Amino acid sequence: MSGKALLAAPMAVLLPLVALADDIVPNSIDCTAFARLPDGSWRVDGTTTFDAGAATAVTLSNKNIRPGTMDVGGADLFDVIEAECGNSGQAKRSGPLSPP
Repeated sequence: MSGKALLAAPMAVLLPLVALADDIVPNSIDCTAFARLPDGSWRVDGTTTFDAGAATAVTLSNKNIRPGTMDVGGADLFDVIEAECGNSGQAKRSGPLSPP
């Protein structure tokens, strides 16, 4: 394998991650309102209200959020939460799955 190919392989892996972060709509999501479930989805226990993209005052109560289940302000809510809260350390960790 040539030196150029060795350098290109890591870039091919990282570029989609950079694009995803740039594509997330501006939002006011409070990561402390969300808990990561063991299956990788997110859960809101209680009620939270936020803005995301063109959507204002979005209110969620006692809801599980999985990929592709809810569009907010032109983006998949799961992707927005993942980008904002996935590695922030602010999101709660959850035990067993909560009911949907």
